[in-house]
Amino acid sequence: AFKSVNTLFYDEKNQSWQGENFDYLGLARAFNDILKKYSQTDVAVWGGGGTLSMLRKLVPAAFFYSARTGENRSKLQTMKQTPQLVIWAAGDSGEFPDESWRPQVVLDLDYKQSSRGLQYAAKCGADYLSGLKMFFEQAKAQQEFWSKHVGK
Repeated sequence: AFKSVNTLFYDEKNQSWQGENFDYLGLARAFNDILKKYSQTDVAVWGGGGTLSMLRKLVPAAFFYSARTGENRSKLQTMKQTPQLVIWAAGDSGEFPDESWRPQVVLDLDYKQSSRGLQYAAKCGADYLSGLKMFFEQAKAQQEFWSKHVGK
């Protein structure tokens, strides 16, 4: 569905390579509760890269911005207020969002101690949620997958 895979396996029965992607499932499992607390129109996605299609499926009414240029990718929509939740989906370079943004929460898809999402949360005084929870949920989904396919 997202035209990318993070798990590749050879299906001996069908004699073909198969691929799966567990990023969406990991993100949905890890952060579904926090995403339910906010109207999607109170959510801004900063960056996206390879996760953009997944994020558009998870929070379709959110506002999407390029981390490199700050450009609003939600062409037909403009935020009427500052976002309450920022999903940080940017890498180690790029700009911070506009200084007028004062989100309550930064949900970071990264889990490194040096993440710019963590820096951004500190800069604007927001609560910070690390992507480590997503990473563990993704790994759990992969384990469930492999337990069904190993030895079959």
